Amino acid sequence: MNMLVSTAISATPNGTTRPQVRIVIVGHVDHGKSTLVGRLLHETESLPEGKLEMLKAVSARRGMPFEWSFLLDALQTERDQGITIDTTQIRFRTRSRDVVLIDAPGHAEFLRNMFSYIFDAEYKYGGLAQVELNPIDGPVELFGARFEPVIVKHGNAEIIGFRFGTAAYLTDFSEIPEESFTQLKDLDILFLDALRHRPHPTHSTVDNSLRIVERLKPKRAFFTHICHDLPHAATNATLPKHVQLSYDGMKLEFEI
Repeated sequence: MNMLVSTAISATPNGTTRPQVRIVIVGHVDHGKSTLVGRLLHETESLPEGKLEMLKAVSARRGMPFEWSFLLDALQTERDQGITIDTTQIRFRTRSRDVVLIDAPGHAEFLRNMFSYIFDAEYKYGGLAQVELNPIDGPVELFGARFEPVIVKHGNAEIIGFRFGTAAYLTDFSEIPEESFTQLKDLDILFLDALRHRPHPTHSTVDNSLRIVERLKPKRAFFTHICHDLPHAATNATLPKHVQLSYDGMKLEFEI
């Protein structure tokens, strides 16, 4: 389970402003997201009057033990299935600031519920896309090649890149955890996120990616996920000879 926190300023009806804290809680089923938020609302006395007692009574009538997550799972279907179907936003105020809590479902569950018609075998209104969700929890074999997941950080979120043969593709990241560097030795080709020169909370910069190249020493490195801040020819002229910006239509050969 991950918690992402940001701050802002919100306006009040009388024209004054107050600090606002936005907290997003993301995780998969049974990671305790809704339980944590429900208990937090109770402890801060932010629940509507009578809501806790009402849900306890409903649970008793249905023969189910009460769970703190029921405070957020307002839909009847959610209480039946025990999962969070959509993103729930809860707003409350303290003496000094406004708080917005966002309880988000896990990615696989979100996809199944957002696009339920795809996964519903009884859908009667046309052809269905043939989709199968396959969580990646280890190496993936495709077309005779082995793709090994490499954990990287996208801000506070943990995501994955891949190593395949003598190449690795790491994009959309801001940091490579120390333990992931052991998977990136002896590379012929390394693709790295390098959004721009200025720091960004969820993306690597040119300087940061150059430091990674210097440490890993691949034979060739290509920067991708670049923005308009990097003129292509001018930026390439400042990079080491074995490091260049990627471009659409690029084709490379390497051992896989």
